[in-house]
Amino acid sequence: MNFFTLATAAQFIVGLAWLLVPVVGHAQTLTKIQASYDGTAGFNLPIWILESTPIGKKYGFDIETVLTRGAQSTVGLIAGSFQYAQTALQSVMTANAQGGGLVVLGTSEFGFSYKFVARKEIRDPRQLKGGTVGVAAYGGNNHLSVRLALEKLGLAERDMTVIVAGNTAQRVQSLSIPGGMTATVLSPPSLFRAEKDGLSVLLDVREFGDYPNSSVITTRARIQSNFGEVKRFVQAWTEAIAFFKRNPKETQAILRKYLRIEDAEVVKATYDFFAEKLPRSQRISNRAFTLLSDGIRTLNPQAGKLSFEQVIDMRFVDEMERDGFIASLYR
Repeated sequence: MNFFTLATAAQFIVGLAWLLVPVVGHAQTLTKIQASYDGTAGFNLPIWILESTPIGKKYGFDIETVLTRGAQSTVGLIAGSFQYAQTALQSVMTANAQGGGLVVLGTSEFGFSYKFVARKEIRDPRQLKGGTVGVAAYGGNNHLSVRLALEKLGLAERDMTVIVAGNTAQRVQSLSIPGGMTATVLSPPSLFRAEKDGLSVLLDVREFGDYPNSSVITTRARIQSNFGEVKRFVQAWTEAIAFFKRNPKETQAILRKYLRIEDAEVVKATYDFFAEKLPRSQRISNRAFTLLSDGIRTLNPQAGKLSFEQVIDMRFVDEMERDGFIASLYR
């Protein structure tokens, strides 16, 4: 065997070992994990995939996901009810401004996934004045996108009454019933259902930049006490994103399960929408974080003052990029 062949074989063995370590090292005992997600929208697919495929067990986890509302994901993490969560980065900043001690480990979605949608009879933005606009939570991602949308439409938040109006499905229903709210922001799949039902789409909020949005988070205390576990969880979550992008048929089946939708057209449109958005690397740049901070400052000045290091830990993404882990998932 010549030197070239030996080197090639060595490289193959090292690469194979990297992929098999989580399987071999953790096949005997699974760590029970509860991970929350905060809404019935397609951007939660990575956490659903971890529960619905063998990927979680491959990395040594028995994962149960829990649907939460509003700030319950961050509150539950701080209280120890959950070990990990997939939620908006903005929610972490709001919690950390009050001493939450949470950490963002990576993001799977940049930019908003919303359109500003109103009742069927609303065709002119001026008709919105005096009405109600629904959000998932005050001060959250919905709220920020509503504020930006209203400004783009030539209105101010004071021109409407902002109310907490539940998840996307509940908000679609409210737009369609007598006495319901006037407008909201929607993401797929509820967005596609609303469009099919003839609701009025007034603005595409996705044009407002590359805000780091849906992210995987944990606590600083967990990183300090369970560094290896956190590393494995980030690897598993990253592999779930690769599964999403590489397995459309299986991923659409998972979408149907969690969203309880049988409309094949809506399911495929939701998959296509997010398959295009989800990045291979979950890196958050300083520029992207600054962009988000500038937007948040209008809603929560204290959260807008937090530094990158007070919110984000990119060590795990750094290692996955440096050692070729992410690249190996797409070969």
